[in-house]
This record gives sequence, structure tokens and C-alpha cells, in this order.
Amino acid sequence: GSHGHRFAIITCCFFSFYILSFSSLSLYAQTSKRDSLLAMRRAQIAQALTQRPPVIPAQGLTETQRKAQQLALADSAFIAEVYHPETKQPLLNEIFGVYPARQSDLPPKTAYQPGRFYRVEMYHFALNRTTVGIADLTTQRLIHRASYAAMQPDLPDHLKQLALHLAIEDPKVAEALGFPPDPQTALMYDTKTALNHTRCERSMHLCVAPTFTVKDKALWVIVDLTDLRIAGMRWTYTGPEQPVITERIVQNQGIFERFCQRDTALVLGPWSLRFMLTSSDGLKISDVRFKNQQVIDQAKLVDFKVSYSNTDGFGYSDAVGCPMFSQAAVLAVEPPAVDTLRNDQNQIIAYRLRQQYWSRGWPAPCNYQYEQRYTFYNDGRWRFSVASLGRGCGNNGVYRPVLRIVLAGSEHQFFQYQEKNNWI
Repeated sequence: GSHGHRFAIITCCFFSFYILSFSSLSLYAQTSKRDSLLAMRRAQIAQALTQRPPVIPAQGLTETQRKAQQLALADSAFIAEVYHPETKQPLLNEIFGVYPARQSDLPPKTAYQPGRFYRVEMYHFALNRTTVGIADLTTQRLIHRASYAAMQPDLPDHLKQLALHLAIEDPKVAEALGFPPDPQTALMYDTKTALNHTRCERSMHLCVAPTFTVKDKALWVIVDLTDLRIAGMRWTYTGPEQPVITERIVQNQGIFERFCQRDTALVLGPWSLRFMLTSSDGLKISDVRFKNQQVIDQAKLVDFKVSYSNTDGFGYSDAVGCPMFSQAAVLAVEPPAVDTLRNDQNQIIAYRLRQQYWSRGWPAPCNYQYEQRYTFYNDGRWRFSVASLGRGCGNNGVYRPVLRIVLAGSEHQFFQYQEKNNWI
């Protein structure tokens, strides 16, 4: 997504967590000493701030994943932002994930070889920033690294469990529900969120929303994993109860191997392109050509921003992508499909490449269904669209999909449509 207008956000986050890094004992004084999960997290933070570099490494890795993590942490460019830029004091950082890289993760013109490349994701709590590196285990070096402002990677399992624990153990949650919350019924506890008038606003802190449904309502518990506390709670109305259907039986393995591991070439009339399901950026298309002239370098669906309140600004940030080994919250459960659009004379005027994504528990409350479409017309026009088909976690949701489109070449002209058929 766009990285513009982020300076104020980063500055705010930086100083709020700078204090947290060096005064962690006072900030966590309210927490019960008997809480072992929070005690472990506090100890983890304290230890990381004494290390060089000050990074909490990912745990439970395979030998190849561990080697990729070591290569990343030994790369000076990858760890360039783990210290205060002026005082050089350590800030809190954590490796959130080490994954086998897919072809869509690699730099252009890099030959894909399964098992050779790994993607390493590091989150900077103080800066609310993510650094991504691609490790080449054959050459024993990082071949690519990039830093993204105001971006949060998908959570490691231990932070998901900590978020759920904070929600379950807070007595105010049980009071609001009217009964002790059951961790087995919690939804969306690994999905990032925001809440106005807190440090979760505009996702300046790392926040998630364990959600509990009660008949026709849902209680959102906004957990701040930067400050390790409950930032707030909100109710939404989900609508009348519906019978829950069993999870769809889909050929996840087949979809993964066929569409997530490599590009697929496709010809649609005068158009040609390549497409691939990504880990969390939906169906990506690349090298899009009209009559062999390149029009689009690449395009993808970064995520869905879902808001359930105009005043409080709380909601989810849903990633869509592959059904296996994926960071996506809403999964591709069917292969990509191609349709044709016809005019009144039954002549083909356009071709459409589409992909559907489903939550595992759809159509139960707080589960989602999305559709992504790329439409290419025979006269050279193109149109990209996405839609939410429900059901969601409330009846007042506003869905804002984030599309990333990289046009081919460097010389472009943009026109805006005005009234009376005028373009400027």
C-alpha cells in the first residue's frame, strides 16, 4: 500500500515505545506477578534489549529457517533500524516469521528454486515498521531487503496466544459477556485492528481483536501487544443467528502446488499475462500485455481495511491469499477462474480473471468472503475490482480494499473524470 503521510505516525510511535523499552518495569507494574505468560514476555523483552542486535529471534525453527534468520541478523542493512538513529540506544525488535520464499517474493529475474530462498520478517515495535529480507541459503547472503513504514507482519503463534490470554483473563471481559469467556470460541484473535483515541489508532501500536459472539452480537476486545494491555472493548450487531455449515472440503494442497508455487501464463484474447496466488497479497498478476505491448508490470490486492465505527475507528485488516503455509486470514478455497463478458450479439467483449476467498467458518458471524476480479477488454481497457460478500462481524462495516498497481514504463498520464463528460 501507499507509504505516504507516515512521518507523524512513526514519530508518535517511536517516542511512546522508546519509553516503554527503558521503563518496562514501571509500565508493567499493574500486571500480576503470578501471570506466567506476561512474566515470560517481560523477561523476553528485557533480555532482547541487552543483546546485540536487540532482536527477539523466532523460536521453533527448522535448521534451514534458523540459518536464514542468522543470515538476516548478520546483515547490516537488515538490522539498520534496530537502534535509535541518534543515541544508538537499543529498541525492541522481533523476528515474526521465517518462511520459504515463493517466486512472488523474489527480486525480478531471480531464478526460483524450492528450498533455496527464505523470507525473514522483522517487526520494529518502536517505529511500527517492518523489515523483510530474502535469504539465499546457497550463497549464504541476503539478496534483497526492504523496510516498510506503518506495516505490521502477521503474528507469531506466541503473540497470538498472549493476545488471547490477555482477553480471557481480564475480568471486565467476563463482566461484559455475562459469563467467563471460552478461549475455544474466540475469533479473530490473530487479526490486526485499530481503535481511535488509543495508541491502537491507525494501527500505531500492534493491536489485535479477540472477538466473542453472543447470539446476535459480537464483543471486540482490543488488545495492545505493544503495551501488553486491553485498550478497550466494543460491541457490534451481527444480525440474526444462522445455522453454521461445516467447513468446505477443498483441495488445498492442489491449489497450493498449482497456483502458489509458480507463475501461470495466461492468454485472454489480445491480452497476455502471468498470475500467481501470494501468501497474503491475493492473486498477483504480472507482465500484463495488450497486443504484446506491456501495460502493467504487476498488480495485487494488499489487504482489506474493515471498519465498524466512524467514531471509534475499530475494525480489522484482512489479508487474503494461499490456503496453505500462508499469512492470510481469508483463504483462496477454489482455483482462479476465467469468465467471458458478452454483448447483446453474444460477442466476447472482455475476459475476466477472478479469485474467491473464504474464512474457514463462513457464513458464521465474524467470518468473511471476498472476491477479486481483473477484467480485460478487447479494445485495450482494463478494470480491477474487489468485493466483500459477507457475512462479517457487524451490520455496519465499511470495507476499503487496498490495491497496488505498478504500471509499465516510466511515462504516464492520468486524467480525472468531471461532470458533463469532461476529463482533466
